[in-house]
Amino acid sequence: FGDRVNGTRASITGAGAIQTGVRMDNEKWIEIARTGTFTDTHGREKTFTRQDLDAIARAYDPKKRDAPLVFGHPALNAPAYGWAEKPKSENGRLFATFAQVPGEVREIVRKGHYRHVSMSLMPDGVTLRHVGLLGAARH
Repeated sequence: FGDRVNGTRASITGAGAIQTGVRMDNEKWIEIARTGTFTDTHGREKTFTRQDLDAIARAYDPKKRDAPLVFGHPALNAPAYGWAEKPKSENGRLFATFAQVPGEVREIVRKGHYRHVSMSLMPDGVTLRHVGLLGAARH
């Protein structure tokens, strides 16, 4: 993962700051969001501050709700192609590592077929819903 797309779904869908150059190495921290104002797929603007990204990182508890790695922004968060691990917020950017990502998914990302990522949030605005791999689309 590597370019910026902050996509928030539920009440905010696909708001994005596109991250490009996605790589899926073991233990690789992938940028999934950054500060700024973005327009979602419904034309709504959403601003993410450092405090927002800190709150998303703090709120993540995979024992209560884990966030799958998906293709695009599916309505049902399925199928899962991996799972976000504990995210961290640093210098206005939100990062995560991913576990249980199949080799086939790593390979198509390595080949550049999916160069962007977009996070999706639940309606509360702090609970990570999923992280979507995006090809040409950026929302």
